[in-house]
Amino acid sequence: MMVSRRVLASRRSRLLGLIAACVGVGALLSALILPQYFSNAAATSVSTVFKTGTNTVNNSIAASSDAPGGAKTGTAKPGDTLKWVVSYQNNTSANASVNMKDVIANAGTYVPGSLQLPPNPNGEGALTPQYSTDAGATWASGTPPANANGLGFTGTVVPQGTQQVSVKFPAPSSTTVQTSGGDAYNVVVRGDLVYGVYHHRTGAVVYCAKWADGTTCPGWPTNANNQYWSSTVGTAIGTGTGYTGFTAWQGGTWISGNKLFWLQGTGTWPNIGPSGTGCLDLSLPTPVSCGFAPLAAANGADANGSIGAMIGSTALAASNGKMYATTVTTAGVWLVCVNPATGTGCGSTQLSSVTGAVDVRISEATFGDYVFTSIPTVSGIGSSIWKTYCYNTSASALCSGSWPVASAPLPTDGASTFAPVLSTSGAVTGVCAIGNAGGAGGDVCWNLAGVVQSNNPYTGTGAHFNVSGSTTAGDAFTVGSKVYLASGDTVICLDFGSYSGAAKVPACSGFTPVPNRWNYTVRTATDVAPNCLVANGDAGQIRLFNALTGGGCLAMSGPTRMTVDPTTYYCGDSGAFRGWDKLTLSGVEAASYANSTITLRDQNNNVITGFDKVTLPAGVTMDISGVPTSVTSIEAEVTINGIKDPASVVNGQMSLTWKGDPPQMCFQTVAPPVSCDAAAPLTLSNTATAVTTSTAGSDAPGGNTTGGAKFDVRADASQCSLAYAKTSPVQTAFPGDKVGYSIAVKNTGSLAYDKASLTDDLSDVLKDATYNNDHAASVGTAAFQSPTLAWSGGLAPGQTATITYSVTVKNPDPGDHSMKNTIVSPVGNCTAGSSDPACTWTVDVTVKDVLWHKVDSSAAANILAGAAWTFTPVDGTGKPTGPAIVVDDCVAAAAGLCMGADIDPVGGVFRLTNLGPGTYSLVETKAPTGFLLSKTPIPVTITAASTTVALPDVVNKQMPVPAIPFTGGLGTDLLTFTGGGLLATVLGLVTWQYLRRRKSA
Repeated sequence: MMVSRRVLASRRSRLLGLIAACVGVGALLSALILPQYFSNAAATSVSTVFKTGTNTVNNSIAASSDAPGGAKTGTAKPGDTLKWVVSYQNNTSANASVNMKDVIANAGTYVPGSLQLPPNPNGEGALTPQYSTDAGATWASGTPPANANGLGFTGTVVPQGTQQVSVKFPAPSSTTVQTSGGDAYNVVVRGDLVYGVYHHRTGAVVYCAKWADGTTCPGWPTNANNQYWSSTVGTAIGTGTGYTGFTAWQGGTWISGNKLFWLQGTGTWPNIGPSGTGCLDLSLPTPVSCGFAPLAAANGADANGSIGAMIGSTALAASNGKMYATTVTTAGVWLVCVNPATGTGCGSTQLSSVTGAVDVRISEATFGDYVFTSIPTVSGIGSSIWKTYCYNTSASALCSGSWPVASAPLPTDGASTFAPVLSTSGAVTGVCAIGNAGGAGGDVCWNLAGVVQSNNPYTGTGAHFNVSGSTTAGDAFTVGSKVYLASGDTVICLDFGSYSGAAKVPACSGFTPVPNRWNYTVRTATDVAPNCLVANGDAGQIRLFNALTGGGCLAMSGPTRMTVDPTTYYCGDSGAFRGWDKLTLSGVEAASYANSTITLRDQNNNVITGFDKVTLPAGVTMDISGVPTSVTSIEAEVTINGIKDPASVVNGQMSLTWKGDPPQMCFQTVAPPVSCDAAAPLTLSNTATAVTTSTAGSDAPGGNTTGGAKFDVRADASQCSLAYAKTSPVQTAFPGDKVGYSIAVKNTGSLAYDKASLTDDLSDVLKDATYNNDHAASVGTAAFQSPTLAWSGGLAPGQTATITYSVTVKNPDPGDHSMKNTIVSPVGNCTAGSSDPACTWTVDVTVKDVLWHKVDSSAAANILAGAAWTFTPVDGTGKPTGPAIVVDDCVAAAAGLCMGADIDPVGGVFRLTNLGPGTYSLVETKAPTGFLLSKTPIPVTITAASTTVALPDVVNKQMPVPAIPFTGGLGTDLLTFTGGGLLATVLGLVTWQYLRRRKSA
């Protein structure tokens, strides 16, 4: 079927329009579907990966074809530092195992220590660097060495790269804080902080930490949890100097309002001072000292002991709200009343008149209305006799009955520690001295009348205060009918509510003993949660636990903290982080908890406005997109509240996302050397491959490979330099001399030359000299093609090539007596037209003249023209050393018309020029007409100091006149005419020679 051209054109037009429309729709769909920042990236359903680079010297950019904006080729010169960036993002919906490999064998020399991985984005995993030293054939984990030519990492990467997740939420449990630098006798909790005062110590004695993780308290010097305290009022904690003295061995510590108090003594033996209370004001952002208050009612200076201040107390108030402490002074042993609100004294009672350096380890405990204290009754240490006193706070008097009672503490140089005997309702009915033996050997109980009881309710319970296996320490804590005390390395709970009065007191129902190394004391911690207690041990261990169960204090998890700094995921790219996004609790079922409490702090540790202890309902995402980008780092603190299903909570993590580029792996290389005269640039190029494997997708084993990011490396003029210098040993020469030349070519740059070159034009030299064809080069190749010497060769940085050759000055020298030549090179100091004197060398030729006259033997010594000679250089024996110079007598109107060796135009006068020093032989080869030939060689010596060498006149004898026959022969007429003609000729010659001789003379 025939189709017209018009129909065909119409169809073609419609087809092209349809194609254009499809292309436009495709472009629109691409713009809608692909992410804005990665429209060109090698993005798959599994990962996004691309490669870029920056020359840190000239800021030129290299990029792979799949990078945003497409391929770019950067420029570099050798030695430039190139910063390479591999951007990677896990595009699956699950944590992925990633194996990133980047072979850099063609990317320059690795800069050791430059590999930078993004922070661990998953608190449950880690990114481990890996490297290769054989261009990717094998890989090893660890820090890349200097010879690494492959870099990468392995690890677990979270979904969508702009995200960081925390460690998994902990299950509710008791919280443990490990102190350092000492241990406190007891600790107190205030809000989320725990305080203690190290006992029997000087110096840095006040301790503070966040009980959740042991970090230093806000406003606290960050170098340590324990800090110096000064007794000077207003001195900030951690500054000034420590007080002179000791904190108490049985160091009661308590908080009243905004102030922390503790017991201590002042001075050192024998310069003793009063005991009293130290004070720290906690109301300011940085706590300051509120001074020292002496307990003056003790009547006398305190006697400091060998370990700590001679004052002790449990810091537990009696039923009347007052505290009591026992102190040993120079006036005896006193029970001192302490006002807990002020730390000042409120009266005292003398227990004993014993004075002196008594044993330091007194012990005191308060239970309900009663204070029990164990003190020595005689001076001395190690053999003291101890008694236990009882004080009734409701009666403000010593207990009646058998008190004081003798007690035998364990060991013998330490005081007993006490635990109460309670009624089922919790009323105090007696007291027991608990030693290290756990109910045996020395443990004893008394009723309130001081009578020993046959039954010890603590026998068999395991209750004992074991500190380092020796000294007794610690005290019991009561809550209702329950008693919490040490069983060596655990806290136990015993309940008198179900005690029958016989045998041992039973353990608290549902309570699991709490591990706490060398436990001392238990105190309340209701600021943490209801029923929360805190235990402290001699091993520097603080533990929070639930009073009812021994487990976690609350049905909560946390607080869990995570600091997110998006900028650390990038290699200094300020534009890669573009804003905050959201905070979610992932992996935890909403039905498993009630809500969460969230606090966000900025990079300066300031709470971000609107995010202070925000309650977030279960399953709800927190929008943080309103946080400005001036907040470069967020510390998120999350506490899970009202936990119903701990098993679900422990699988959860906090997730914080931001808006920005994928995280980056970065490293640096140094651009390698290239030749200064390389014909083409060296192209550096490399690619990276990431293999991603997750439960939501995998691209193993091939992985996702980037395009190549490239830099073209060319030598820079500042790196390339050749220095030429031409020299000769002489600057002047004589005909016949050998003149040597040396050309030095040094690579003074930092890069090599593949083919440096030069030419040396000898045109001017060869007018005066003959080339000896002896050129040589230490590096490269030299060649001579008259009149030019050429050289070329490769030169490493610092290397020098030396080219040598020589010429022999012609003798005689027919040139202009100046041998000047210049080297020329395409680069360096001797380029065409250079005025550098190092490129040119001139040798001036100094010539000599030899002068002699040819004369007859008459007295007049008439000059004779027409002689010929040879002038031959000879050695000392007369043997010729070079070709003879043929000398014909020049007779001409002017010297310039003389074409031969003789340059004097006067016949019979000879002048040879352009000669060099040496020995010569002058031999006459033709005598003037009518004269005899002189066959005797004439020696001629020319010295360097000679100018014109004038030889003695060379005399020729006239030939004899032939005889004229008288008979026969020629006719007389012919002889007459012939003789007349000859006579006329001779007369004419004589006259001419005479005139010439006079003229020359």
